[in-house]
Amino acid sequence: MVRGQQVVAGELLGLSGETGNVTGPHLHFEVRIGRNNFSGSRNPELWLAPPQGWGILAGRVMTTTGYPLLSQEVTVKSRDTGQNWTVITYGKGAINSDPYYNENLVIGDLPAGDYQIWIPFAGTTYNLDIQISPGMVSYFTFKGRNGYKTNLPPTPTTDFALPAETISPPILDNKNICAKLSDIEINGQRPT
Repeated sequence: MVRGQQVVAGELLGLSGETGNVTGPHLHFEVRIGRNNFSGSRNPELWLAPPQGWGILAGRVMTTTGYPLLSQEVTVKSRDTGQNWTVITYGKGAINSDPYYNENLVIGDLPAGDYQIWIPFAGTTYNLDIQISPGMVSYFTFKGRNGYKTNLPPTPTTDFALPAETISPPILDNKNICAKLSDIEINGQRPT
């Protein structure tokens, strides 16, 4: 891909590969807003339409005083099938939140249905029943001992602005280093 290149739905953008410093086959995909650097990147799960009949879960997991819980394990269980998903909230500097959701957790491609969320906090496990709707983002907040809420953030006004650029460098470790673009093939060819 090159800057300004137009793409259409269904167009092949890349292939999954297993080169570079990776733990398995994957395609590195980023969404960047504004500047073309890390501070402009956002979690792409919120920008991709889920398959028909599936939805997205986004949440903001915080301490009782409102600080984000970093690298917090969260379990999501389908009440329909019994399948569990375990997700870890964003670590410090690992992923930038969307300015609307201000999330620190996203699970994309969940089959529509009824779910339960479990978060251990301060010696107690808190749970929430939530419905994942097809083609939609289901949203929750967790604020420690104050528990859960499922209200969406307020609708942005016309003067809604993206947050100012942060200057903190990303914190990388072996778990979140991704393959370089040069390791990925586009339409069967390596970029030049």
